[in-house]
Amino acid sequence: MLDEDESRLIDVVRVLCITSMMWVHVNPGPSVPSIVNVGEFHWIGLFLSDVLGRMSVCTLTFVSGYLFWKMHVFAPLPVIIGRLVRGLVIPMVLWGMVFLVLAFAKAALLGPSTAIEEINSTPLGYLNAVFGLSGHTANESLFFLRDLVVATILLRLMWRVVMAAPLVAVCAVIALTSFVDLQPLLFRSSILVFLTLGAATARLGSGVANLSRPEIAVPAAAIVAIAYVAIVIIGSRSGTPAPEIAGMLRRIGLMLLALVAARALLFTAAGDALAGAGRHMYLAYLAHVPLFGVAWAVWQHAAGGPLQESYVIFYVASPIVAIGVAVVAGTLIDRAPPALQKLIRGRAVRRRIPALAVPQ
Repeated sequence: MLDEDESRLIDVVRVLCITSMMWVHVNPGPSVPSIVNVGEFHWIGLFLSDVLGRMSVCTLTFVSGYLFWKMHVFAPLPVIIGRLVRGLVIPMVLWGMVFLVLAFAKAALLGPSTAIEEINSTPLGYLNAVFGLSGHTANESLFFLRDLVVATILLRLMWRVVMAAPLVAVCAVIALTSFVDLQPLLFRSSILVFLTLGAATARLGSGVANLSRPEIAVPAAAIVAIAYVAIVIIGSRSGTPAPEIAGMLRRIGLMLLALVAARALLFTAAGDALAGAGRHMYLAYLAHVPLFGVAWAVWQHAAGGPLQESYVIFYVASPIVAIGVAVVAGTLIDRAPPALQKLIRGRAVRRRIPALAVPQ
């Protein structure tokens, strides 16, 4: 079980990671030229979307693996699958359908919708748009949940290896995902790596709270940085670069620094606010892309496009506003029947036992 301080630390990590993830999804997206990715404020997009965005997924997945091992790994596989369906799959499907309804409404009222245009107009195409069976979901942010479900089941299947030799398990998964393409079973193989890394950390008895200590995390991050530079230099000189391994090392370094940052905030006023918002962050994550889409349609009409200086305000403020909406909505949903609560956000209000860093 988690002690109170570690549980609070994980709440802060959850808020920081999901907020950072949101900046990647602010409309019109990083692939569209805007003042925060090609203009004079490009440094804002570079930091919030590229640096923090890269940090968010790996850190959230690592903590999910840690919590899964601590709380659920020894449950029978059918029980685990049931929990994943209730906590992740059902909300993913619901909010994926909400996104599609809004996308079709936009296409009918305001003109072409990129999300609709990218769907393969076949039965499988529409199933992928919601479930991500063999391709990306229409709501790109929900695709993380699809891979998290698959990776969690794979981790449960290899729990005996993690139990017997956790470091060997991590190295084996890194080797497997570096040289074998797991698609369409698993699209982002790094999710399996960091889930296994989190489980191995729990198996070795090293808590997230200990790992977040600067005297541990900072030297570890420095070692990872040296290894990253060595891999890049050796790959460049030998003509055999290893981008997968280099990318993995970069993410591990960022994850360690994220844990240090969360610890620094832990017993501050900001930490209190973040920890308080923690239980509503899954709702914020599920709903933020539809919210951003509606807000962007209004903003474009009122203030102009992404090359306007005013867009900086929209870009920076969107995740913060989404969290505020989620806190208010989540407080109201607390009063709804338990079945409706579970449908909307994967869980009903009860004694909190986190199953994954994305709350259930």
